[in-house]
Amino acid sequence: DVVTGYATYAGVNPDQVLVSRGADEAIELLIRTFCEAGQDQILICPPTYGMYAISAETCGIGIVELALTANRQPDWPAIADRLSDVKLVFLCSPNNPTGDLVGRDGLITLLEQAQNRAIVVVDEAYIEFCPAATVVDLLARFPNLVVTRTLSKAFALAGIRCGFTLAHPDLIAMLAK
Repeated sequence: DVVTGYATYAGVNPDQVLVSRGADEAIELLIRTFCEAGQDQILICPPTYGMYAISAETCGIGIVELALTANRQPDWPAIADRLSDVKLVFLCSPNNPTGDLVGRDGLITLLEQAQNRAIVVVDEAYIEFCPAATVVDLLARFPNLVVTRTLSKAFALAGIRCGFTLAHPDLIAMLAK
């Protein structure tokens, strides 16, 4: 089946995979599952993919914006300072529109700081253009990491609307509800 096939492709177990109608549905599903309308916030680092803000606004969720630094990286200390204020941190790697990869060391530090505080979502919609940069291997260490993927970009299959969420089995089970 598609879950087993994608799990094998991504290097995870099938219970770590949720299939959605495109990665955009995965983004909205994450927000709907882990945020309460009128109460919670997400964090984004513009310029970045616009759907994070659109989905948050659609769901009545606040948005904390922390601009990328001059070297086009997330402002790691500023994000860490806001972890108590947000439920989800969205990072796009490679970023849309800049094409930059999120720095691995900064991400690992953030994941450590965010444990039991916030979920860090790494959007890997364009990862097939630089597969060595994936952070899927970090799923084994960090139950607060979520990776979203899509078949729309490198596979040129936007018309079939197929996305994947990769995460700890407990998070996948919550999303599947």
